Amino acid sequence: MQPSLIMSARDIEFLLYDWLDVEALTGRERFADHSRETFDQVLQLSQELATRYFAPHNRENDLTEPTFDGEKVHIIPAVGRALRAFSDAGMMGAAMDYEIGGMQLPHTVFTACMSWFHRSVASDPDSACQPLQPPCNTRHFGLAAPE
Repeated sequence: MQPSLIMSARDIEFLLYDWLDVEALTGRERFADHSRETFDQVLQLSQELATRYFAPHNRENDLTEPTFDGEKVHIIPAVGRALRAFSDAGMMGAAMDYEIGGMQLPHTVFTACMSWFHRSVASDPDSACQPLQPPCNTRHFGLAAPE
């Protein structure tokens, strides 16, 4: 993949592997199924999704801001496609336990992955993160899912 205009993949690698030594986490039982290779794969996936689906709609999203008509929120179709690609790739539950369908990534690696999405959508950096809050809160606090 070409060098990214979103941010430096090399900087992320330096922070994760050289400074934070996240590879050492694979020595813990919880992350034993992972390796630098699996971390690199999900980081690459995040870069590809952010570049292909999130970054291209920045200008359009600025020009056509979301609206609420009293019943429904209206957004440009590109945002929906980006969120669908994000979800279909398993990124919604990437840090969650295997038992509930997650990838059980270390939170540090997951946060690095999310930085691709935050940086790719300057006009709305939380667009990829807001859908994560209900499942994370439910799992953490044991709240019932909304009906």
